[in-house]
Amino acid sequence: LTSDEGNLDPRLNFKELDLCNSVRTSDVVKSIKPDFVINCAAEASEILSPHIRHFSYKNNILSHANLLNACVNHDVEKVIIFSSIGVYGHLRPPFTETMVPQPADPYSVGKLMVEKDTEAVYNYFGLKYSIVRPFNLFCKYQQYNNRYRNFLAIAIRKVLLGEPITIFGDGNQKRAFSSCECLNLPIEQLLYDRNGHVFNIGSSKPIRILDAAELIQKVGKQLGYDSDIVHLDERKEVKLAWSSTEKAEQML
Repeated sequence: LTSDEGNLDPRLNFKELDLCNSVRTSDVVKSIKPDFVINCAAEASEILSPHIRHFSYKNNILSHANLLNACVNHDVEKVIIFSSIGVYGHLRPPFTETMVPQPADPYSVGKLMVEKDTEAVYNYFGLKYSIVRPFNLFCKYQQYNNRYRNFLAIAIRKVLLGEPITIFGDGNQKRAFSSCECLNLPIEQLLYDRNGHVFNIGSSKPIRILDAAELIQKVGKQLGYDSDIVHLDERKEVKLAWSSTEKAEQML
């Protein structure tokens, strides 16, 4: 569910749904009878997840299990699963799909569980699947009101409110930020091809968090918003996180 339903394309048959409700989830899939299901739903906050462990697992694992059950019971042809590069944890980037995942927080543990459970459902019931591991997605219509999710959105919101952009530590953490648009064509291909594959999809060019903050600060000043950059105490997090997209480039 987006933060603003007004952002939804009017051609969509939109139904608000709590995937943790197994009966309601089954009823919706049964009524729509989709050929394909693309599951982007998540409580997506790596840094907050150690403090909301039960909530994170419930909304990321149980909800997905309910959706998989509904897909099996109502003859969905294929599911495409949104995982995360968080499953790589503290491994050395650029991450590749051949690396053995080492998730470092409950959110990422949950995402790896979702991947493995989807594979198990295929082995038991034959439900076809593909898995994408996107990273640091942004777009015009992203959520700007979540205090714990998406550095770019958080920084933009703070600039618009006249508040300082906060950085934890020295800002030398590196991320590769990816426009949502880069997912469209690969996802469309995956509907009909590459069953059982895992793909990193997104930008392979990392940028320092400090550089990203300074860019947002610069654009804000050009538009009449003045905001400082403030450094807070370092926190426990993966410092370097970006992926190789070579497999997706070759196969998609």
